[in-house]
Amino acid sequence: MTELFITKVLPYISLLGLGLTGIYAGAITSIHQFQEKLVILGETDIELSESETDDDEEDEEEQEFPIEESMNKKQASKYPLIAGSFLVGIFFALKLFGKRIVNLLFQIYFTFVGILTIVETFSPVFKKMMGKKLNNRVKYKLNFKFPWKIPYLVDKPIEIKETIRLSEIASLIAAIFIHIWYFKTESWIANNILGWLFSYKGIYSLSLESFQTGGILLWGLFFYDIFFVFFTPVMVGVAKQLKGPIKFMFPRNIFADKLEFSMLGLGDIALPGIFIALIIKFDYENAKNNLKKNETIKKDRFLKPYFRNTFVGYLIGCIATVVVMLIFKAAQPALLYLVPGCFISSMLTAVFKGEFSKLFYYETLTTKLENKRKKEEMEMEKEKEKKGDEEKDKKKIDQEEEEEEEEEEEEIIIKDQKKHSSDGDEEND
Repeated sequence: MTELFITKVLPYISLLGLGLTGIYAGAITSIHQFQEKLVILGETDIELSESETDDDEEDEEEQEFPIEESMNKKQASKYPLIAGSFLVGIFFALKLFGKRIVNLLFQIYFTFVGILTIVETFSPVFKKMMGKKLNNRVKYKLNFKFPWKIPYLVDKPIEIKETIRLSEIASLIAAIFIHIWYFKTESWIANNILGWLFSYKGIYSLSLESFQTGGILLWGLFFYDIFFVFFTPVMVGVAKQLKGPIKFMFPRNIFADKLEFSMLGLGDIALPGIFIALIIKFDYENAKNNLKKNETIKKDRFLKPYFRNTFVGYLIGCIATVVVMLIFKAAQPALLYLVPGCFISSMLTAVFKGEFSKLFYYETLTTKLENKRKKEEMEMEKEKEKKGDEEKDKKKIDQEEEEEEEEEEEEIIIKDQKKHSSDGDEEND
């Protein structure tokens, strides 16, 4: 019984724990960023924490729009095709150039991305631990300019201006340590730390513009995963040969001399996680719309029925994946179970709450506000162009009138000259 627990149950519980904590943390960070963005866009019924509002003058210059990429329906529909092309490209690169070269290139890429991810994630933690005074005691101003142009890559000089503080330096040291540990030992623990950070950052960094965008993305990936796992050797081949923190790993027997691993791909966490992060925004906007006069929402303290049920739907999908995998003893496309788990659970919640139409046509408030702002900017530009055209027409009319006046004056002068010349001729006669 103990051996069964260690070899079958413990690895999958551990993998599920890593995945679920990554999704939960990513979704909560996502809603915090969403609220910050709304405040910047002019919403006033959000109560941020003191650490976010009580910034001194030195921090004010560094306050920026939360870093977040948004995905629309068109991009979501293309994503599975792009992901499939990339996967096939890696598969053939491994065949043509061998594992060693491809893995070396990926190690360079993951080192660069991993260091940036760790610095971005750890910096706020170190900042809170150190306090503002200690953090600001060490400060370096980075001013770098890359003046050269590279055809098709860099078409104008790149200028980097950053203020580096003690929290960033501490985060950079931690990032270097974790990467040395990972590449020197290929430790599964270091792999899981990096993988967790990648999935966490991916969830809060990419925002879906609407529920329909999320549906297009998830169902597109549903068929993508089925095709590449069941009908081609591509997915399994790449997963087995490609080294890097692209999956969670846990030993099937942690006490064995030679470790064999159970695995969970980061895409099976980050992609449903992005959809779950959209669902928590829907919960937030529902809570916001039900506020009484002069009430505010404190960060993530609001009812989250859709988030809770979709999160449970994801968990059920994970359990179904593991059960089917153990029964058939073969690799399974996890999204085959995770996509219905997430999507159907959110839709059923909407049906029972009588909000099906509201959820189905949901578009995030930030998207609406940004579209409104863009529309206003376009109208202002059109107004400027219209005024510019009117001024040009006015100048043209004024110029034509001036030219006509000049022509009239010249005609008068010519007439006078002719008259004077004819009078002179008469006197001579």
